Amino acid sequence: MVAGSGALLSCGVALPVEPLPPEDVDDVAELPLGVVGHCFPGTTHSSVILQYLFQYRTPSVWCAPSMNPSELIDKQIADLTDWRGKMLANLRNIIHDADPEIIEEWKWMGTPCWYHDGLISVANAHKDKVKLTFFQGASLPDPDKLFNAGLEGNKWRAIDFHEGDRINERALKNIIRAAVAYNRAGLKGKTPADARGIRAKVHKK
Repeated sequence: MVAGSGALLSCGVALPVEPLPPEDVDDVAELPLGVVGHCFPGTTHSSVILQYLFQYRTPSVWCAPSMNPSELIDKQIADLTDWRGKMLANLRNIIHDADPEIIEEWKWMGTPCWYHDGLISVANAHKDKVKLTFFQGASLPDPDKLFNAGLEGNKWRAIDFHEGDRINERALKNIIRAAVAYNRAGLKGKTPADARGIRAKVHKK
């Protein structure tokens, strides 16, 4: 990245730099020793998280501009040959089962994202967990207490899944549908409280 340019060069292609999801910033303590406080050539200290992502996420994925977001997510899952790949695949299936109209996107040079009338959630595979973060999580009902990370934030909430964890599909689908309802309510000018009582329509393929 050229300092101040707002773009990162990968395979000779300038990639726009978007704000990183807060969960990546929250996990700065998990960065390998030697990353924090050091810069790659031509970078600034403030881009340390981006540097880490650029170094450790699969270069072959970034170098495939012809692949669509769903294909990129397929590849990321295939590259995760341990339990994290299976977990990410299961979470992806649950998201689409909850609302088949959700659209997949690929952001931040390696982050699967799901949208419906706005951002619903993003997923990241860390060395010891798979994190599913909800953009409006702080405004969503969670009677089953699935959220277990980012609980002090004003907006985001996350669920950390570790090896051997079982997914509460019913509760997770309820959160996903509540997130879609929240986005829809925002487009219609309703209050967040109104959104909590709205369920997304599920359309068969």
